[in-house]
Amino acid sequence: MDGPAPAASRREDVYWMDSARVAGGSPCASAAPPSSTFFDVAVIGGGCAGLSTAYWLRQHWAAGARAPGVPAPRVVVVEARGVGEGASGRNGGHIYPDDAPGGGVVRRYGRAAAGDVHEFVHDTASRLQSIARAVEERCEGASSRVRCRRGGAMMLYKFEEEVEAAAAAMAGVDASPDAARLLTTAGVTAAGFPGAAAFGIKGATWNPAAASWNPYAFIHEWLLPNAACDVARARVDAMAYHGNEDVWVLTLDAAPRRLCARAVVLATNGYTQHLCPSLPITPVRGQCIATDIALPCTNVAWDDGDVYVAATEDGCVVGGMRWRSRGCEVGVVADDELHEEVSAGLRDAAGALQELVGGEEGAGPYQYQVTHEWTGVMGFTPALLPLVGEVRGGGGGPRLYCCGGFSGEGMAKAFGAARVVSGLVHAALWDGVRVEELVPEPWLASVLRVFDPNRTFPEDGEEVGGSG
Repeated sequence: MDGPAPAASRREDVYWMDSARVAGGSPCASAAPPSSTFFDVAVIGGGCAGLSTAYWLRQHWAAGARAPGVPAPRVVVVEARGVGEGASGRNGGHIYPDDAPGGGVVRRYGRAAAGDVHEFVHDTASRLQSIARAVEERCEGASSRVRCRRGGAMMLYKFEEEVEAAAAAMAGVDASPDAARLLTTAGVTAAGFPGAAAFGIKGATWNPAAASWNPYAFIHEWLLPNAACDVARARVDAMAYHGNEDVWVLTLDAAPRRLCARAVVLATNGYTQHLCPSLPITPVRGQCIATDIALPCTNVAWDDGDVYVAATEDGCVVGGMRWRSRGCEVGVVADDELHEEVSAGLRDAAGALQELVGGEEGAGPYQYQVTHEWTGVMGFTPALLPLVGEVRGGGGGPRLYCCGGFSGEGMAKAFGAARVVSGLVHAALWDGVRVEELVPEPWLASVLRVFDPNRTFPEDGEEVGGSG
């Protein structure tokens, strides 16, 4: 069946940006130009990870994690375009913490380490949802465009083997009100998907901790105002460590043409190799459409996350279907154009979703409307784990940090990862500072992880996975 025809992608076609803008086309908050050319910390990348790093640097200082008399850290965020207009504002709009410790993490690092990652991601998701609720309560729900909905997520399985694998993964997870649980086909039907049996669904994982929201609105309504940092709208063309002065120098394509900083954080995710080619973060383009199909929960996914859906206030966003592209969109950095075959796949997925929630299989031409369509560039690592920590041995100097490689799950991980990397920066810059943070060992960048000449992508023959 043929869905609505794809249209050319424009900036205004991004649902999150379009719906977050106030009358007159202005964003919810604006960034002031940099007040200086010398800073303690330069964060490259003005998305969720970058602004969260600036926010947590300020929070660590305010909480007293500093030597006596140390003034507030001078932080600049350098962003090549508008704040939040990269992948953070162009994703699928879901906060989807893991259903259970990932099998790949368990195999490589053991169940204890995998459990740490799982707990850390759930803590991050819980923090974000609490902040979003506070923003909406402050605005009494009327003017806030964050629109955080915590209504749970459904990962649908079409094969019995998938159900068995999910059961095995969750076997060692402590039971809690937010713990994921398995549903039968009847349970999926009762949860609001009457077409489950006709669609061939064998079961599902129900994750009550998942939510959907407008990430672009969150950045402009809360994160940017609370980051309390300078913002330079410029592209970083080069960076170099000057040992005589013990500073990093960033060369920009716009005024001021040069910025200096004692430490640099790369929060550039899919664009990281432009500045640090040795970091194994590969760009992968994702594509989404916004439709008027109503969901019975806030998130749903199937085909191992190849199709992912997030509820909006007037329908839902459908993303995925990268496999329709010959190269699965791996290595693609352009987010201003659409792939026609992926567009067609997304419309097929939306049609399948309509059958799932409507209960009618093959009921004729799709009746839904596509209101927006866009792409965004994610950053994937070989192990599908973020690189969070100091880049040692190949970055060209000390105090160079990475906070990226979220592998399609940035909304559930970036805020917490930034909390960790900002603590490491604090400990390096100010003597006597000891910021105690939960740092899952598999996340830490190291010489072995970053500079292994035998590394491949994807690692161990794994498919490029995750969601955008």
